[in-house]
Amino acid sequence: MRYFILVLCWVVLCAQVPASGTQKVLTVRGSAFGISAEKNIEVTWNGEKLISGDIHSWLSGQNVGAAAEHFEVSGHIEVSRGKGWQYTNAWSTDGQLPFRRELGISPDGKKVEINFQSHQDALMDSYPSDTIFYRMYMPLSTLNNCSWEALTGRSYNATWSSGTLNSSTPDGDIVGADARWISFTTPGGKITFDFNPQGVTTYYVAAANNINSQWSVKKRSDMIEMTLAVKATNYGGALTGKVTIFEGDRSDYLQHHAVDYYHYFSEIPAERLFCFGGQSSEAFINAGTEAYDENRGYGWADAGDLHLAGGDLTGALYTAATSSRGNTFTTTNLRPG
Repeated sequence: MRYFILVLCWVVLCAQVPASGTQKVLTVRGSAFGISAEKNIEVTWNGEKLISGDIHSWLSGQNVGAAAEHFEVSGHIEVSRGKGWQYTNAWSTDGQLPFRRELGISPDGKKVEINFQSHQDALMDSYPSDTIFYRMYMPLSTLNNCSWEALTGRSYNATWSSGTLNSSTPDGDIVGADARWISFTTPGGKITFDFNPQGVTTYYVAAANNINSQWSVKKRSDMIEMTLAVKATNYGGALTGKVTIFEGDRSDYLQHHAVDYYHYFSEIPAERLFCFGGQSSEAFINAGTEAYDENRGYGWADAGDLHLAGGDLTGALYTAATSSRGNTFTTTNLRPG
């Protein structure tokens, strides 16, 4: 009986069943976001439409929801049992471009994620168009009279740019180059689209068979179009993209990514350096055999059977903590990202 009551509580927390004629919504109590629980994509932010639709090339009519042969919604029982994310899946196995689109909202309601993938067969004799693309639409009214900051470029030379957006902004590319990340500061708050969740350490960002991480952001009349695209080729392959949406701006970048600069094959700077015994420079924390301490943020799970080896030699190279049984060293309070 206890579990039955729990499930009912989650239904109240996570689902809003609106009046007839409007889309059902998946959300979390207190969240600024809501996502459509039906085939046609819709994301709301503070009660306004943030994403109002999407299309995919080569589909009849191009509407993703209308072309989906299959559709599923995460069950509230699954959510109540700790699976966390609420999501929808729409997919098709027919046609020239089989596809799958996943739309989800995080357990804390602070993040929305959209994943899309489609596949072009190899050795096609002709293409309906030279480009394969996936596009999302945002009403300009939600972003009107805002400023924006975007990260563009390749890993080793990614740079930030900024500008403003309003109804008088000319149609066309508002950033000037495909974006990895764009944040809008609107009268209603700050909202970010991260097209490159892996960050600048991504192996490759364009062409088929990669997680494409640079999207164009264009104004067209009263809509903003965010588009992921690759060239159709004789060898075929997959168009794949992931975008996360959350409240915040450029200053939050390093709360979601390890670095904002990466030259190919270079090392990522260490967040903390530990040694165990011996001599150490200021760069290293000499953790020795100390038990874990929450305030200190590091230590061993069981300090009772630990011994130091290496004497007074350089700790980073020659000394170690040893034990006759398994143990765990933990460090916490690291920077997100």
